[in-house]
Amino acid sequence: MNIVAKVGPSFRRIFSTVGLKRHQNSDLSRWARTSNLDPIWESRARAVAQKIAPNSSVLDIGAGNMDLKKFIADGSYQPADIVKRCPECFEVDLNKGEFPTGKYDCITFLGVLEYIHDVESVLIKCASSAPQIVISYCVGRWFSFPYRLSMGWVNNFSRAILSRHFERSGYSIECIDVFKRKILHDEVIIVASRHSEK
Repeated sequence: MNIVAKVGPSFRRIFSTVGLKRHQNSDLSRWARTSNLDPIWESRARAVAQKIAPNSSVLDIGAGNMDLKKFIADGSYQPADIVKRCPECFEVDLNKGEFPTGKYDCITFLGVLEYIHDVESVLIKCASSAPQIVISYCVGRWFSFPYRLSMGWVNNFSRAILSRHFERSGYSIECIDVFKRKILHDEVIIVASRHSEK
C-alpha cells in the first residue's frame, strides 16, 4: 500500500507533464502551492550567489522562496516568478513569452530551465537585459527520460546542447561546475557572459 501511494503521484505527474509538453504550458497550480518550494534549495542559492559579483543588480527568475536574496553581497535583488511571491515580485509566465522588464547586471535561473519549452527564446531575451546569467540545470543521463517526466521537467539537454543554446542566444559559457552528482542526473551551475562582454 505504501508503494502504491508513492508510485501513484509519480505516474500522475508523468501524464501531467506529457500534457504540458503537448500544449506548451506551465504547471501554474503546482507552483501556486508554497508546499512545493523545497527548503533544500537554499544550499543551491548559496552556491549560485558565490558566482555573482558584489554590488550587482540581480534579476532572479523563478525566485520561489527568494533564498538567493539572503546571500547576495550588497547590490540589488529583483524577484520574478510565475506566482507573485511578494509585492515587488514580477509575475511572469516564461512559457507564454512573458519576460520581466528592466536592465540588470546578472539574471539567475535556479531550477527553472527544466520547466521551459523554448529555452533559447528565453535566453535571447536575457541577452537584451543582462550581460551575465547564472543558472542551475539538471543534466540527465540518456536513460533518465521517464524520471524527468515524473519531476515535471519538459526537456532533457546534454551539456553540448545547452552550450549550443547559449551560443545561439548571444552568450558564451565561462564555467560549468557540478553542484550535485546523482544517479539520474548531474545538477550543474553554469555561468555565461554575453558575447559583447568578452
